Amino acid sequence: MVEMSERHTVSVIIPAKNGGQLLYNLVYTLLKKQTLTPSEVIIVYDGVLDEYIEKILEMGGKVIFSGERKGANRARNIGVEEAKGQILVFTDEDCIPSSTWIEKIVEEMNQLNVEAVAGSTFMANPQFFFSRYLDESVLTSSPKYSKRIILKNDYPPGVVIATCNFAVRRDAWKRVKGFDEEYKWYGSDDMDLGFKLLKAGYRIACSPKPIVYHFHRTALTKILKRYFQYGQGFAIYSKKHPESSFTRISRAGLLATFTWITSAIIMVLGGLIYPPLAVAGALMFALPYLGLLAFYFKKKKTKSLKATIIYPLLDQILAFSSSLGYLHQNLSMKLKTNNKT
Repeated sequence: MVEMSERHTVSVIIPAKNGGQLLYNLVYTLLKKQTLTPSEVIIVYDGVLDEYIEKILEMGGKVIFSGERKGANRARNIGVEEAKGQILVFTDEDCIPSSTWIEKIVEEMNQLNVEAVAGSTFMANPQFFFSRYLDESVLTSSPKYSKRIILKNDYPPGVVIATCNFAVRRDAWKRVKGFDEEYKWYGSDDMDLGFKLLKAGYRIACSPKPIVYHFHRTALTKILKRYFQYGQGFAIYSKKHPESSFTRISRAGLLATFTWITSAIIMVLGGLIYPPLAVAGALMFALPYLGLLAFYFKKKKTKSLKATIIYPLLDQILAFSSSLGYLHQNLSMKLKTNNKT
C-alpha cells in the first residue's frame, strides 16, 4: 500500500465544460472510492452552475470557473497554477478511473523512478457499437499497454499517450512550460507534452496498471469531427517537432491515405466517361480494405463477424477525415504566416 507523503501529494486536474452527472461521478470516484485519495481534485469549469457542480463543491472538489472557452489545454494550465500537489494527474470529464488509479500512478513513479506515467484507457460504454469500434480499432486513440514501456528521447513506433490518463511531477511540468495552448482541439496535445518531457531528458513510464475508463462517442458524425480535429492537432505537432518519429510515421500515413483515397474517388468519377477507370478506382478502395480485414481476422480483435467486416471500412473513413484535418490546418497555418509577412 502506497502512503501519501510530501513528495507524493497528488493534485487531479480536470478540464470541463459539460458538467452534469458524468462529471459528478468522476469526482465522487476520485474523492470517495480511491485506495489512495488524492490531496485535491480541481475542476476548471467553462460551463454553467448546476446542481451537480454544487454537489461537487459540497463533496470537497475545487471548482475554478474560468469562463474563457480557450480550450482544454488552457484549462489544464490554469488548474496547475492553482494546484498544490507535487504530482499532477490529468483526466477528462467523460472518464471514470479504477479504484486503484492514484495508488498505481504513485507506485509506478516510485518503483520506476520516472518523472511521468501514462496509463491504459478502456471503454466505459461497451453497449454501443461505435464505442466498441473505437476501443478495438487499429486507429484507437485510447492507449492500452500490455506491459511497462519506459520512454526515453522519443516515442517508439505505435506508442501513444493520452491526457485522460497521465501524470507528471510538478518540477518536470514546470521546466517544459506545461501544455501548449496553441492546440485548441483534442489531438497530439498530449503527445506534444510528452515529447517535450522526453527532449528535456525526462523518462515516461507507459504502464498497464493505472486504468481509466472512457465514455467513447456513439455517433458517427461526432467521431468524424473528432478525428478531423486529431488531424488538425497533428499538423501543429508535426510543425513543432519534425524530428519526432511520431511525426514521420503519422505524416506518411496521413498523406498516403489522402492520396490513395482521393485518387480512387477521381478514378470512380472518371468511370462515368471511361468505365474501366471505375473498376480501377474500386480496386484501389478494396485493397486497403482487404488488408485491414485480414488483420482483424488474424488478430481476432473483434467478437462478431459484423464488426470484423465493418471496422476496416470505418478505419478508412476516419483516416481520410484525419488527413483532411491535417491538410486543412496546414493550409490555415501557411495562410496565417503569409498574412503576417
